[in-house]
Order: sequence, then structure tokens, then C-alpha cells
Amino acid sequence: TSDNLEVVCSLARSGAGLAILPTRLVKALAPTLKRVTDLPSYKDEIHFAYRVDLPKTASMKYIFDCVRDLKI
Repeated sequence: TSDNLEVVCSLARSGAGLAILPTRLVKALAPTLKRVTDLPSYKDEIHFAYRVDLPKTASMKYIFDCVRDLKI
């Protein structure tokens, strides 16, 4: 087992076993992995976290706007 999903994805891609992974991760790192169909699934949420004590810079606002506009 591993807490690092990239490691788990890499192990599944190398044939070391099965993995339960977020679709976004598989599409980005291992699009050749085969999805097992007819299994339960659930919707996930993505949170954009930042430290509120840091100054609000133009680049931080730009990144925030880009992430917000993804609408995923």
C-alpha cells in the first residue's frame, strides 16, 4: 500500500497489480490502463487551498481564476 497515488498508478501501469485511482490521475499519467466497468463509482471534489496569511499577488489571483474557470 502507499499514500502516494502516483506511485500506485505507476505500479499498476508496470503490471504489479490492481489499483483504485481517480479518473483524472489515470488520464494524466496512465491513459493506457484499462478501466473495469460495471463497478460503483462516486463523484469527488477538488479544493483549491492557499494560505490566507500570504500576500494576495497578481499571479496568485491569475492561478485562482484559471482553476475556478476549469469548472471540473
